[in-house]
Amino acid sequence: MKFLRRFFKFFSRIVLPRVIVIGFDIQDTHIAVVASLRKGDKVKPLASSVIDLPDEAIQNGEIKNPEMVRVALSKLINQMPAYLFNRLKGEPVFVLSIPPHHIYTETALFPLMNENDLGEAVRLKIETSLPWSLPDTYYDWIEVPVLDKGQKAVFISAASRHIIDDYLRVFLEIGWNVSACEFHMLSLASFLGKVNTPFVFILQDEDGLECAFFCEGKITTHLLRKLRPDDDVNRVLKDQLRNIFVFAESNFNITPEEAYFCNRATGIPLPSFIDSNTQLSVNPFPFPQDVDARFVIARGASEREYGVSETSLSLLPEESSGRFEENLLLKTMSLWSNIFLAFIVTFLLAFGALWAFAINEEKAVLKEIVNKRSLVEQQFANAQTLIESARAFNVLVNSAGASTGLTSHMGEKLSAINAQIEKSGVYFKSARMEEGNNQIIATFSSPSSQNISALKNYLEATKIFSSLIVPVVPPTSSGDVTVDITLK
Repeated sequence: MKFLRRFFKFFSRIVLPRVIVIGFDIQDTHIAVVASLRKGDKVKPLASSVIDLPDEAIQNGEIKNPEMVRVALSKLINQMPAYLFNRLKGEPVFVLSIPPHHIYTETALFPLMNENDLGEAVRLKIETSLPWSLPDTYYDWIEVPVLDKGQKAVFISAASRHIIDDYLRVFLEIGWNVSACEFHMLSLASFLGKVNTPFVFILQDEDGLECAFFCEGKITTHLLRKLRPDDDVNRVLKDQLRNIFVFAESNFNITPEEAYFCNRATGIPLPSFIDSNTQLSVNPFPFPQDVDARFVIARGASEREYGVSETSLSLLPEESSGRFEENLLLKTMSLWSNIFLAFIVTFLLAFGALWAFAINEEKAVLKEIVNKRSLVEQQFANAQTLIESARAFNVLVNSAGASTGLTSHMGEKLSAINAQIEKSGVYFKSARMEEGNNQIIATFSSPSSQNISALKNYLEATKIFSSLIVPVVPPTSSGDVTVDITLK
């Protein structure tokens, strides 16, 4: 699973579009800005700047002198690199983080219902709870976990319309379209996004003392108390923690054991804030090492989750937040076009490599066939000579066998004749074999022609030879009869 996460993170850095997100931290005394380059889950700070405001510019988070704010923002432009605002490279995304003085937050419980009905129920809840009318309100909400599965819990955040419109108007005069708006605690909570356990977040700054409870990465309740000079901070904190504990135990059956404390104002040291009876393990806020404390909220705003998320809130009107959605749509289209382009390029490269490999293999096989064909033809020619030699050798062997058989056969016949000669008183003088007609001419002599006739009769009776020719030859002067017998 870890391997897949790392792979998709790496893949997202390749295919996701590069987006410049500029976060603004609005305070009564100054405005801080941080520009970050976003690509996938990778964040790279590009530039930061801060400018002080006159006392009359913003009071309690409300713009009192728009011209002073506009002049301050114009000076910030001159202090930032020009390429950040080069529209040819893509319009940056502007995220505004404002003080919580005019922010209304509430966690409401509703029975189970579908999303449309839940949205209508939230609208009615806001209409009956806010000190100003619903048309004069900008609000957003998210669903949060709840112990009772038969209910739905919703965290609602709302702001007065004219407060937000004053900020938007100043930015529009400079030519900037604000894409999202949140309050300071949400911007700082981006640095706690990797905390998986439920926790309490305590923030003390010039706005007052804020406490919030986070569960499953979502803010579930938020409390704000503007501190007066005569307030006992320790007592105020105890009261807020008590309320958060009751909320967490009743809705989640959880007793918070971990807290993060961020003190952006001079005041009582950390240990005296926490009642030992709460048994909270308090951790200092994880400030980024490379970020000045003045820029931490602006940095958190610039790292706002850039995507459709169930954990993010934006206090902008629908027509203005539509700007954010439009930007997201363009970026999403760019994302999928990049993914499609990467897929097509990868497919074409792979297909081209496979095609080239197949062509080369085909050429190599054809070349091998040609080479083997000439070799086979040469071997076949050599084989023909061997075949002819083998045939001649077989003929020779057959001839030798036939000759051997014939000689053996003739020898047997002559042996039989010789035995009869000895019985009949005929003498064998000589024999020769005429080639080509398989004839044997034997010369015999006998003192009596009767003996010759007896030999002839024997030869004819036994049919040792297929034919027998005995010429009539008169006796010689010695009294012997000499005859040449032709045997076949």
